[in-house]
Parts: sequence; C-alpha cells; structure tokens
Amino acid sequence: DARLKALTIVARGAGAMGMVAGQVLDLEFEGKPCEERDLEKIHTHKTGKLLSASVLAGAACVGASSVDFERLSTYGRAMGLAFQIADDVLDLTATTQELGKDAKSDLKKHKATYPSVIGMDRSRARAAQLLDEALAAIRPFEGNAAALASLARYIVERRS
Repeated sequence: DARLKALTIVARGAGAMGMVAGQVLDLEFEGKPCEERDLEKIHTHKTGKLLSASVLAGAACVGASSVDFERLSTYGRAMGLAFQIADDVLDLTATTQELGKDAKSDLKKHKATYPSVIGMDRSRARAAQLLDEALAAIRPFEGNAAALASLARYIVERRS
C-alpha cells in the first residue's frame, strides 16, 4: 500500500496536473506579458508539485500522518517556488561558467521570470520568505528534518 501511494504521489506531481501542466504554462507565457500570480501558478506546478511529490513519496513509505503530510506538502510547495526564484536570479547574476549553462538564457528566450515580473530585490525577499515558510513547516520534526532544512537553505542561498 505504501509503495502504491508513493507511486501515485509521484505520478500526480509529475503528470498533467503537476510538472507537465507547469511546463505547458511556462511555454505558453514565453514572450507574453505575465503577472506575478501567473508566474506563481506556473512554478507551483512546474517545480512545487514535483518537489512536494518527492518529499511526500518518502512520507508515504514510512506511513506519515495526515498532519505530517500537510507539513511536508507546505515545505515542498515553498521549496519549489523558492528554487525557481533562486534559479531566475542566478540566471541573471551568475556567469555561464558558474551555472554550467548559458547565463541569461531566460532573458534571451523572453521567459517570464520573477526578476522580470517583480524585480530583483522583491525576488530575493520572496525566496527568503518561502525559506522561512518551509523551515516553519518542518520545525515540529526537529532534528529528524535536518537534511530537509539544509536542502532548503541550499536552494535559496546557492550561488551557482
């Protein structure tokens, strides 16, 4: 039962109502005006659902309670958005060598990004807010969530 539940979670997170939906929205908004709510919808699906699924699949395997599932879902959603914001910021601030891919590639593709929609300062502040939300969600797990806390900090604070 636990393996089936985990598989279902990952399939939903990656599928037509999850990452695939976010990717479709991302492509639809290329070169078009985009508002912050549109961008959040894109990335809640594109990265948020997939990161949530990754965390929740593990929770399913260990028989986590519904309260723990909710906490981990909040963590995953926040980290999915934070990852995307950090990625958007890095695309503009890091070098091609640091990134391991072409810097400013989102700009060249006319992609909707957090810095292009809300500015660099607000993007960084939003990523920090999402980090706080994620850490608050897993705080009740105490030391058992140290790896998740470290991952969250890395996602927001990484430089390449």
